[in-house]
Amino acid sequence: MKKIFTFFSLVASVAVFTACGNSIQSDAGKMADKTCECAGLAQDLSDIDQIQACANELIQMGKDLDKKYTTEEDQKAFKDAYREALKSCNVQGVDELIGVLDSFDENVSPDDPDSDSDLFLDDYEDYDDFD
Repeated sequence: MKKIFTFFSLVASVAVFTACGNSIQSDAGKMADKTCECAGLAQDLSDIDQIQACANELIQMGKDLDKKYTTEEDQKAFKDAYREALKSCNVQGVDELIGVLDSFDENVSPDDPDSDSDLFLDDYEDYDDFD
């Protein structure tokens, strides 16, 4: 269970750091809804295929947002909107995910060449699915 939560934390972090007013709010809400759905599925573990499919959709969503939000300003706006949208998710473990995102923000500086700003992207950049 902890491994699955850690995975969703990483996937969410990838999506947040790869990501226009209402469009950002809408996209962040969709990403938060999908994250909440995947986290809810992971609580049960009875249908691994469904969990994998959900995670794959979340990964694809992150890749699409990477192409859509390319400026640092848009990425920050998305990240803030995503964090706020996640607060409405009542699935166990989401509060910890928000804490992970907050912690990551505190330890990453885009201006510092030694920063781990691409910490998760290296691991998941070419990742297509669980299979």
